[in-house]
Amino acid sequence: MKALAHKKRILILVLATMIFCAFYLFYDINFKFFEYYMSIRLPKLGAILITAFCIGAATLVFQTIINNTIVTPCLLGMNSLYLVIHTTIVFFLGSTSVFASNKYISFFATLCLWALWLR
Repeated sequence: MKALAHKKRILILVLATMIFCAFYLFYDINFKFFEYYMSIRLPKLGAILITAFCIGAATLVFQTIINNTIVTPCLLGMNSLYLVIHTTIVFFLGSTSVFASNKYISFFATLCLWALWLR
């Protein structure tokens, strides 16, 4: 019986998602320029759906590892640690250093410092 209730909820969520996607695609458009609107809105909708899926999957993995459905990275203070790391880099190395100006090196440095801090 529980499985049927879960399937019903998922079906309702899928239908709501489809309705909102259709609303986003067709809201306030001039059908004279339909192809132009779709050339802009379809890639954006695709990006929104991919991002939503990735956030949901990351949340599922994170909460499964922690074994707690309430805990978020924000509650654990990871966003504060991120800010401290970047503020420290800018303070000691300057805003024009390669660690602050190059997004790939900045990401790698942050990842390494997080790994050292959290191990």
